[in-house]
Amino acid sequence: MIETSKLSRRFDDFQAVRDVTLQVQPGEVLAILGPNGAGKTTTVRMLTSVLRPTAGSARVAGWDVTQHPAQVRRSVGALTEQHGLYNRMSAREYLRFFGILYGMDETAIAQRMTHLLDYFNLSAFADQNTETFSKGMRQKLALARALMHDPPVLLLDEPTSAMDPESAQLVRQEITRLRSAE
Repeated sequence: MIETSKLSRRFDDFQAVRDVTLQVQPGEVLAILGPNGAGKTTTVRMLTSVLRPTAGSARVAGWDVTQHPAQVRRSVGALTEQHGLYNRMSAREYLRFFGILYGMDETAIAQRMTHLLDYFNLSAFADQNTETFSKGMRQKLALARALMHDPPVLLLDEPTSAMDPESAQLVRQEITRLRSAE
């Protein structure tokens, strides 16, 4: 599902990521640990085709991250520390918007949105603007967005931050369920 070979990223004089080589098979969970500034987020940005590597190569779900960025983005659900929630949209509008961006049809959008809002206990808040959401609710909605198109690859950057213990457990259960679905 994810293959890298000597993946590297340089910003002028600063080497942010150097020679990352890894293979992640379907159903495997890989955790990348390190202190702030270690290059974890830069690596995720390269794997989602948001940032081009300066050296090396990467393939995600069979797609080269530099040659086929649109296909990579359609194959990945990503949750980063900066959610990018649209505060003037309701949770329902937000998920529908991303469903359209992912090329889903209206029936699939409605079904998936209902499932995810229920699963993350957000149904009662589905028509409220996201600006009214707590940090934990925002995190759950951002995760629902990452899962909206049922991607084969999921990249999560601190997925349970700001969540209460019950919500964090839901996220861990969903990761386990997704892993065993392979």
